[in-house]
Amino acid sequence: MNHRTRRGTAFLGTAAIAALLLASCGADADAEDDGSNDNGNANGNGEETAESSEAGQGECEGEPMEGVDLETAQETIATYQEPVEGLVVDEPLPEAPDPDTRVVYLDNETQLAGIYWDFVQEAGERSGVNTQRLSTGTSAQDINSALATLAETDPDIVIAVAIDPAFYMDHLETLVEGGTTFVTPAIINAEEYGLTDTYGGHAVSLENGRVMASAAVAFTCGQETDFVYYRVPELPFTHLILEGLEEHLPQLHPDANLRVVDIPVATMDTTGQDAIVNDLQANPDTAFFMASADQLQVGLSSSMDLAGVEADGIGLSSLPQNIEQIDQGLQQAGYAVDESMFLWLTFDEGLRRHAGMDFERDDWESINPDLSTIVTQENVSEHLEGFKAVENHEDAFAELWNVD
Repeated sequence: MNHRTRRGTAFLGTAAIAALLLASCGADADAEDDGSNDNGNANGNGEETAESSEAGQGECEGEPMEGVDLETAQETIATYQEPVEGLVVDEPLPEAPDPDTRVVYLDNETQLAGIYWDFVQEAGERSGVNTQRLSTGTSAQDINSALATLAETDPDIVIAVAIDPAFYMDHLETLVEGGTTFVTPAIINAEEYGLTDTYGGHAVSLENGRVMASAAVAFTCGQETDFVYYRVPELPFTHLILEGLEEHLPQLHPDANLRVVDIPVATMDTTGQDAIVNDLQANPDTAFFMASADQLQVGLSSSMDLAGVEADGIGLSSLPQNIEQIDQGLQQAGYAVDESMFLWLTFDEGLRRHAGMDFERDDWESINPDLSTIVTQENVSEHLEGFKAVENHEDAFAELWNVD
């Protein structure tokens, strides 16, 4: 394997969440919401539900409930707060990339896909290869048409972030047989099409469920039973996160009760917070919530105060506003990602696989803390300008690519 061993798993950033709307075909939108609660108590603030100092969350008072594996949950959280020692890859390319190598980035024309292009373009310039941007549009027909045109040009590497292969499967075989290397981060069904499950993919999403389960137990000191997962059903990875939650939460806390409440993507910026507040009002024993998009927590504290409800939570893909709220004591925890690192690693994968290097991975638990971090009041001061996993990672990649 050509990576440095550490604990964790790769995590998908905020930008890809919007792009993932293109991968929503066939997602199961059924939610579990039975409203059942047994003997949990609502938790009002981060101090009361905070964890061990080793995990960067303060000190617990009292013992966890019988059968709760609090130590394992705390260890997981602590892993995500350790300093990053270096890139998750450390084996150099056999030689510098051929300047004639043509890398094509598929841009689905969302605003955030444009931000991702900036990172890809930077990596392309540093590596010295020919990097191009192909607009695909957002409809299946437009994507298929764009790939038909692309198939006639024989690109060396294609980077397709969060665009479901089902939209271009008619041309995928032609491109692959012609020697094109496909890199498909943020796709949960890549292997169904003979592609490599990679950053932000199927295994990663399941692992993020494990992290969420650990957060629920660790941030409540193993002393509560009632939890809720706020899922955005149109985003397929959120269903896999639920699978991970349902697998790992009972292992950590056999008596835990997990509800699932869907927040449709179309309502995230309108009535999403109202749905959360209404749910917490209807289920006052809820001790902790897990949101599949941390933007749902932006301004949530004020809405909860007005409604007289209390619960702490964590969300994925924390925004700058979430970090500010944590710093101000208005949010307990966030889950932030270095999106520049995410895209440079994606670009690196393309170069490696195109050079014939082995890139099969089965140890995603050893990667994510090198890309993402769990933010609390104890470490938020380190991330006020945004989480950067490795300073000057561009130089580190250039050295591995023999272009330094």
